Amino acid sequence: MINNFHMQSDLNETLKRFWELEEIPENKMMTEEELACEKHFCSIHSRAVDGRYQVELPFIEEDPIEIGSSRHIVVARLFGMEKQFCKNRQLQEDYIKCINEYSNMNHMQKVEPIELRNENQNVISNYLPHHGVVKESSSTTKLRVVFDASRPTSNSSSLNDKMMKGPVIQDDLATLLLRFRKYKVAFTADLEKLYRQIKLAPKHTDCQRIVWRESPRQPICDYKLTTVTFGTKSAPFLATRVLKQLATDERIRYPLASQATLESFYVDDLLSGADSLEEALQLQK
Repeated sequence: MINNFHMQSDLNETLKRFWELEEIPENKMMTEEELACEKHFCSIHSRAVDGRYQVELPFIEEDPIEIGSSRHIVVARLFGMEKQFCKNRQLQEDYIKCINEYSNMNHMQKVEPIELRNENQNVISNYLPHHGVVKESSSTTKLRVVFDASRPTSNSSSLNDKMMKGPVIQDDLATLLLRFRKYKVAFTADLEKLYRQIKLAPKHTDCQRIVWRESPRQPICDYKLTTVTFGTKSAPFLATRVLKQLATDERIRYPLASQATLESFYVDDLLSGADSLEEALQLQK
């Protein structure tokens, strides 16, 4: 038995669709909120003598924002996590190691009791619940501590409710892959702890408080995170916008690296290359 199939197709239309798929998409127009977030960044970001950038959280409202109490919520979450630790000692060890790294790298600071006693309405304080996410396939960090800035507080609002998200300023992954194909010599790289390389202005670190103790036998202590934090609404924008600012500020000294940073990063992952091994090595350095 012979089956015959017949399909009619407009060749011009088929070619048109093919080239549309191959085209690199144009940049999208920003919304009013995205423009406001970009303007806020341009007006407040700064760079220290060591080269690190400092930013502020892009609140929708003017400071101080109105947000409910949340410490009792995160304390209850900590108690629940400690029950997990009793069943999984390896998880507890990895979690302690991760939190200690935050402290040792000065990515969090202890809130002293006198600060807690002397708080007033001019201090915007908010507590973030946190938990661990285990990724067994990771070759480096298998446990990551995730902070929940979307958890409602006592007045049903959250820290993320008060923030602008910001625009997506990097090319999408499809665009990067299209560009990546043209190189004769290609390479990839990634930035270590991108979010935590960026300082948060001291006036906003109290918005990122957590509670922690290594053991139920110890008292609960309050800390504040001092860098851009994974789990906050604006973190992806702030991190990628700082990366763009770095490329702009260093364009004269490092023209090749600047161009690659502007065109070849997808969040913290680099997809780049060159037409020869010598050019690729020069760009790598």
